[in-house]
Amino acid sequence: KKELEDKYPEAYATDVALIFNNLGILFRETHNFSKAQKAYSEAMKRFKQACRWLDMAGAAYNLWMVTHDRKTLEASRRLLEIAILLSEEEKYKYALKRINEEIYLDLIENDMTSLGAFEALRDPRLLSLLSIRDIQQELDKAQKDIKFQESLVENVMGREIPYLESIPPDFPDNLLFIYVHNLQDRMLFFIIDNEAIKKFTCRKAFFDTGMRVIYLLMFQSMTADNSHPSHDVEKFDEFTSKWFEMLPQGLKDRICEKDHIAFSPDGASFHLPLETMQTHEGTLCLEKTVVRAAGLNQFLSLLPMKPSFDSSLMVGNPWPQCEEEKMIYSPPSDSKKIILSSLIDSEEEILALRKNLPNPRVLLKQDATGETFLSEISRHSIIHFSGHGSMGRILFLAGPYHGFSPPFEPQEFSTFRKAERNDGRKIINMMEEWHPVTDLDLYDVPVKKGALVFLHACETGWLEYVGGGKYQGLPAVFLKNGAQSVISSLIPLIDEHSKDFSCHFYDALLNTHSPIESLKRARIAMKEAHGPHLSWAPYIHYGPPV
Repeated sequence: KKELEDKYPEAYATDVALIFNNLGILFRETHNFSKAQKAYSEAMKRFKQACRWLDMAGAAYNLWMVTHDRKTLEASRRLLEIAILLSEEEKYKYALKRINEEIYLDLIENDMTSLGAFEALRDPRLLSLLSIRDIQQELDKAQKDIKFQESLVENVMGREIPYLESIPPDFPDNLLFIYVHNLQDRMLFFIIDNEAIKKFTCRKAFFDTGMRVIYLLMFQSMTADNSHPSHDVEKFDEFTSKWFEMLPQGLKDRICEKDHIAFSPDGASFHLPLETMQTHEGTLCLEKTVVRAAGLNQFLSLLPMKPSFDSSLMVGNPWPQCEEEKMIYSPPSDSKKIILSSLIDSEEEILALRKNLPNPRVLLKQDATGETFLSEISRHSIIHFSGHGSMGRILFLAGPYHGFSPPFEPQEFSTFRKAERNDGRKIINMMEEWHPVTDLDLYDVPVKKGALVFLHACETGWLEYVGGGKYQGLPAVFLKNGAQSVISSLIPLIDEHSKDFSCHFYDALLNTHSPIESLKRARIAMKEAHGPHLSWAPYIHYGPPV
């Protein structure tokens, strides 16, 4: 191939570059780092000659893994973002960020331009340094003129690009925005307020303790029938108090000073019930307004938005048209069985709420089909779903499901489509009875500007960026589509107190017209009435804090 490249460089440069890149991987794995460095450098040279910017970005990152030269890591980031912007693929080009996510993670790990990297990881359509707006005219020309494309890339690679490390204009006075990131050997807290941008770190023990806290919260659901829950409550309070004390002193001081806290955890940390940390004043989410955010860019866009509550879509206990009260489906693989039970309390919840909410459109049991739900979403400013959810990305609506699965569907989604049950007479595919509505299904479904979405279902508060160039997670996609606030849950819920919580929340909402204040009042009311954290702590709020 090398001889052919010498004769026909344009035809064979890419093939030879791939060979050199693979040789570099082989040399690196056998710890022959000098040869690996040389091979990657040869690969980069040829990818550049062929204008293969994405491949060149990958080779540059591989070279960084050998040399640990920060300039090489920076080059890989710029080449990746150039490749994304030059791509003429519209719908999925930002998926390249997910494939090359290690570049952004290493930028954060090595303390390089954190704010841009944080936002690139959280918002599928944001890059860390470049944007189409910055070089729109040049991009249009570069896509048609290869010579100009080469000069554009040279220009961007050598350009002084200002890092986005400044406080956004009109940042609220009493707000503290906290990115939470789980690094290899420590926890990183990147904070922004109206005065400064700062970084704090603490030991990984903070993450481990947070996972114990979420376990203690779920343990309360396992012991919900315990007539003496005070021991569980005391243990939870003890752990959440110790948990807060593990934070750096400067960060603790900032949290105590501010009235409004917005957490933006990464994919590894979103499980942590950060709202339940105990300060010297009490539980954080009971003493202050505490919200979550997919990212700062999306969060700031919500601040000027006014809430709207003129009509209600109320969905309760979606269930197929059958006599069974419990269904068990078996996936084709070794995955766990899928167990769904009829939620009678969810129906009662909807029937209680419909008396007070404006212009209610009620969908119960077999009437709560996926098709009807998707067709009604855009018509209402309050969307309340009470039923089954999964993984932060799926709501279970009554079926049957018609149509094709979306492109790039995750494996866990397709597992549902293949699961079956035996009713004693025949084998029934899950899609004959159910219509799982996913964040991918909702991506292009607008909601009314300023709408409130309450997802009263298990695990609906999960949020992670998982590729495909889309907003992943139900809260983020509803916010992207026009909602102002999304209330959801971090953990599986039990029916016992769910109706009471919803009633307290909407009673407060009709008086305050503030979702976050109503959530706070509902938490306090449930704590006073029932005590255990399970009745009020799992709920989280994505949206503005005021």
